[in-house]
Amino acid sequence: AQMFKDAGYATAAFTSSSPLSAASGIDAGFDVFVAPPPYDRRRTDFSAEETTRSALAWLSGAPTPFFLWVHLFDPHAPYNAPAPFNRAYVDEPPLFRFLDRLQFPPSTYPRAAKIANLYDDEILYMDGQIAGLMWSLKQRDLYDDAVIVFSGDHGEGLLQHNEPGHGIVWNEQLQVPLIFKFPRADGARRGRRQDLASLIDILPTITEEAALPLPTDQFDGIDLLKQARSSVLSQREVRLTTGWRKPLYTLTTARWKYFHYDQGDHPDRLYDLGADPHETDDVIEQHPDVAATMRAEITKPLPESVREQMRQLGYSN
Repeated sequence: AQMFKDAGYATAAFTSSSPLSAASGIDAGFDVFVAPPPYDRRRTDFSAEETTRSALAWLSGAPTPFFLWVHLFDPHAPYNAPAPFNRAYVDEPPLFRFLDRLQFPPSTYPRAAKIANLYDDEILYMDGQIAGLMWSLKQRDLYDDAVIVFSGDHGEGLLQHNEPGHGIVWNEQLQVPLIFKFPRADGARRGRRQDLASLIDILPTITEEAALPLPTDQFDGIDLLKQARSSVLSQREVRLTTGWRKPLYTLTTARWKYFHYDQGDHPDRLYDLGADPHETDDVIEQHPDVAATMRAEITKPLPESVREQMRQLGYSN
């Protein structure tokens, strides 16, 4: 937001949940920032309709050029889409075939089907609100020349690995929508891609289109239109009842996915995504050389120059 603001863009953000309140500091660089209040014993959420209503009101008089961020939170627990969306999906044979194809544990089917229906209700409701935003851009003759990015920050487990929510690093929680709409998109920028991508690639991918200078020494992302990723690193912290947290990392390539626990006695794991896309069969013993290479990539030390900078900032090691 600050980069666009410095380049002369009007900047505005409309977020839908307390974690993205101004108290988080994420309002930096925005001329207009509308968000729920920060946590006060409980989280406050805005519905997609509330958030898009505010965004549309700003958009009706927005100067150009502008940078607009609209954050919608509805496909997130608790799943409670408003009527009539709350009854849009029911248990049907295609749903159970879907659960079977993704290798859900059969014992989870009744509960998983219920959660999946509620989740899809929320997505359908949210999609309608996004359509309203797109329609507004078209009505103002802004759509054709706009760069639009649609992305999610995480998926939901829905019990695929006996995990109903998110925060783990199974693929159903890491693989999210990432859609770019460019002005006058030619053949090289049109269609579905199977390449690896990370959300940190969004900024480098759009900066050239917006003619913004990108300080490459500050960003690890790549321009997805010009470069290709060999791997994607993901991280989470395992929260134990004792309060001790053990970092868990995964490294994903076109074929392999490696799980590495930085501390504790959890064994590392390796999955062959080509043969096992739903991560059910740990093959680390059959492919120790692959595991060793990927572990070295995850655990390689920081350059001494970076370590020295961190020490100057007060970090001890």
